[in-house]
Amino acid sequence: MSSVEARIRQWFSALSRNEHPLVTGDPAAEGVLRELTLDPSPHVQTLATVGLNRIESRALAR
Repeated sequence: MSSVEARIRQWFSALSRNEHPLVTGDPAAEGVLRELTLDPSPHVQTLATVGLNRIESRALAR
């Protein structure tokens, strides 16, 4: 397993606990998340989509 794959697994572990900084709904992460949607890895794209959806959900809840 590559270091990138290991990091992605760590992210998804944190994701399942809703702790990863990129998926907490912080609008400051939007630019990074938009770039990550262009990543060739479907796992990274999923992480980015989840994060963007949470930002949108928080904005709509206001």
